[in-house]
This record gives sequence, structure tokens and C-alpha cells, in this order.
Amino acid sequence: MVCLLDESACSVYEQFVEEQVDDSFYYSLLWRDVLVHGNCGQPRYLLALQGDHVRGVLPLFEAHISDGCRALVSLPATPAAGTLSDDVSARWLLASRALALAQLNGFAGVLVRTFCPSAASDVPHGQPDWLRIPIATLLALPVRPDTAAHPHSVAVHPADADDSAPDASGAPDWIDYRLPRWRQSRYAPLRVVARDDAGRTAATAICLLDGRSAHVLTYRCSCTSCEGLLPLLQQIGRLAAERGAARLDFPAPPSQPSLAALYAVAEVSRLSPLTIGNTAR
Repeated sequence: MVCLLDESACSVYEQFVEEQVDDSFYYSLLWRDVLVHGNCGQPRYLLALQGDHVRGVLPLFEAHISDGCRALVSLPATPAAGTLSDDVSARWLLASRALALAQLNGFAGVLVRTFCPSAASDVPHGQPDWLRIPIATLLALPVRPDTAAHPHSVAVHPADADDSAPDASGAPDWIDYRLPRWRQSRYAPLRVVARDDAGRTAATAICLLDGRSAHVLTYRCSCTSCEGLLPLLQQIGRLAAERGAARLDFPAPPSQPSLAALYAVAEVSRLSPLTIGNTAR
């Protein structure tokens, strides 16, 4: 049976998500609350149930994908989502229900965010929302000698710590880290501050670190060209590697020569149609 998530099923939903071993954060109801707070649309989370047991979930939002066009998206403003289940039957049922729900409401369809290898030449023409890169690969990338801001030291604080940030924004900053559920979650966000040799703030980032992945949710650079971003990401990569993380997801920066090597080796987050035969997350 597939049903829409309501408040009575939130606890079993959360338990199922937390038992997953890989990339479960963006399926959490905490992230749902963040997206709602950011006016990303109306949530429509689907559960596949067998008796009282959850067999799979498919988080969806009603969202605008272009002027006058709405679709069910899993998930907006998120690196990757889609169905979360090891049960083939549950995945098929969730996809079928999602497509039926889109048709019933007159939506354009169901779209899922997935990562795929980038062709470096096409990135500047269609800016992706997120990039993913293995941390070992990130740390091996050369930093240009003429980079404007070389972070010399890194400080780590709770995300709501009082710390001055540069004015130039490198990503959307609607994420509210003051939501009460952050403090109740094992995904406590951190503010990473990188300073140059003179002690000036070169860049700051808000990130989540766990045993498998690091997620940079938003960042700010002291220069509009984001020249200091690659050194900052490498500093975060070192911090994440110490905690066992193997890859880093982050909002795509503006295309520029200093970041060409980054785009060449990263995977790109793209929206793709959900079909019954393509329900992999």
C-alpha cells in the first residue's frame, strides 16, 4: 500500500530514513521543514507500507520548474533524492503512485534529481545546481598561484555562532539553521571559516559532516569571483576526510578559469524524468 505521509506516520518515516546507511539526510523531515521554510513548494511525501512496516519512501514537492509549469520534484534545492528502498516492488509502487498523482493534478510530470558525470564543456552553458566530487580527487586538484584569497587557517563553529561573514554570496542563503529540529538532530550544521595569511576572512561555508559524505549547504566568498572557493572546499575536504567522509556535495559556483579543473572531474546534479523503469535514486 502506498499513502501520503501525515503526522501520524512521521515517527515510522523518520525511523526508516535513519536506518538507511547512505545519503539519508535529504530524506529527513528536518530537510523537508527547511524546504518548506524556504518556500520551495508543497510537500507530498509517499510511503510504501506493508502492514505497519515502511518498505520505501519517495519525498516529493509540488514545485515550479518553469514559467507556468509545475511538477512533482524529488527534491527542489537538493543535490539528489528519488526513491529510498531496497524493495523492488515498493519502488515500483512508489513510482506508479507518483506518476498517477502528477497526472491527477495536471502536473507536467515527476522529476528526480540525480548525479551524472559532467562534460566540462557544457557546464558553463547550463549551470547545474550542485556538484559532487570524491574528496581524494578534490584534495589533489592544483590551486592557481594567482588565486586572490588563500585560506591559511580554518575555524569550525556551530552554525548559529556569531561570526561575521563576507557580503558576496556564493549560493542561496534561505536555509534557516535556527530551526529547533537542528538541535535535536544528529546532523548538526557547522560553520567553517577560512582566513588568509593576514587573518582576514576569505570565505565561510555552512556544512554537514557524517561518516560517508560532506554537504556544503551554502557558502560566501570575500570576492564576487569566488577565487577563494577551491581552497575553502579543500580545507573542508580535509576536515571531512578526518571524519571518514569520502565525497563532497556543494552548490555549483560560477564558472571561471580557476575552477575549470573542478568542473572537469565533478558529477553534476540534473533533473530527469521519473519512469516506472527508472526509479533508482
